[in-house]
Amino acid sequence: MDELDRADELTEPLGVQTVAVTPTISDEELKEMQAKDIDLGPVVDWLENGPPPSYDVLHQHSLDARNLWGQVPAVHLLYGLLVKKASDEIQPQLVVSHQIRRKLFETTHAGPLAAHLGSRKHICQ
Repeated sequence: MDELDRADELTEPLGVQTVAVTPTISDEELKEMQAKDIDLGPVVDWLENGPPPSYDVLHQHSLDARNLWGQVPAVHLLYGLLVKKASDEIQPQLVVSHQIRRKLFETTHAGPLAAHLGSRKHICQ
């Protein structure tokens, strides 16, 4: 039995069509993580407190921070959280701090519903 069959065997009896994950991190905790993040923190501060950074100040920060700042106004604060929304047609996306990226990775790649099927099965043919 290959890994794909095993994954089907594990999920088929559950009849899972959609999985909803209850947030374990509050909005306040997310705000704090974003503010403390080495790349996101300066951008949050500039958006909350202004004024926009000068060219010299901007270049003292990481490339990630500069790239993020370059996406303003698509990147903005929504209820105090740093989000990205490129157009009115899509939902805003949370800008994720380094601190919770690992947790998100573990949540989506571990547990009974997650499966890593190998590099060959990820390639669309």
